[in-house]
Amino acid sequence: DYLAVLSHIHAQGQEGSLEEHFLPQHLGCFKNAPPSLWTVVTTVSDPTARCSLKSVVTKSANMSNTHDDCQMVKGHGRKIESINITREDEVMLETITRKEYGLLGQYLNV
Repeated sequence: DYLAVLSHIHAQGQEGSLEEHFLPQHLGCFKNAPPSLWTVVTTVSDPTARCSLKSVVTKSANMSNTHDDCQMVKGHGRKIESINITREDEVMLETITRKEYGLLGQYLNV
């Protein structure tokens, strides 16, 4: 199953060889520039994400002048109502993402 294969790749230390959609963030966009050096670190679910990122791109500190909706558009992927995971799956996911959460956890609203 997919999760077991991904877990095996991580256990072998080969996660750096994954395609960019599966590459852990600490080995991708944050590999050479840690989050502390970024102007904005946010999640797609943050209701102000779009305006925060726009303020960086436009070099504007004032987000109140924007006429855009500040929520990100979530249009990638397919909609899945819910999934059930086993405790074993949960342990694999926690193990696979541990380094990413270690690096990014302080910036997440979790």
